[in-house]
Amino acid sequence: MQPKDLVEGIIRSVLQENFTHYENNLVAPDADLTQLTPEWRAGVAAFRKLDSHEKELMLRFLRLVAKDSISSVLAILDGVVFLPGQEDQLVLKYGDTLLSGDLQDIFLEQMESED
Repeated sequence: MQPKDLVEGIIRSVLQENFTHYENNLVAPDADLTQLTPEWRAGVAAFRKLDSHEKELMLRFLRLVAKDSISSVLAILDGVVFLPGQEDQLVLKYGDTLLSGDLQDIFLEQMESED
């Protein structure tokens, strides 16, 4: 696995598959809310009160939050951002292949090409 492969896997898993799961639960009018946590039920109830334009804006906003969160985690893994108490740079490897260092840049490039 190379850094680009990891980033593409994160995009596929989080921004495509996982986000689609959340979106489907929000927009499905007949979704069974009994299996959801109280936070989920409250979020779905609030989402359902929005008009179609507001729903689209909210979904775009939630996607932006997901992108920003991924970018922030990748910045930590790359050593761009240090966590409180962190005294040394994190290193992420897959076997002998160094993955960390450019993950956030690769991710941001992918996001620019997506927009």
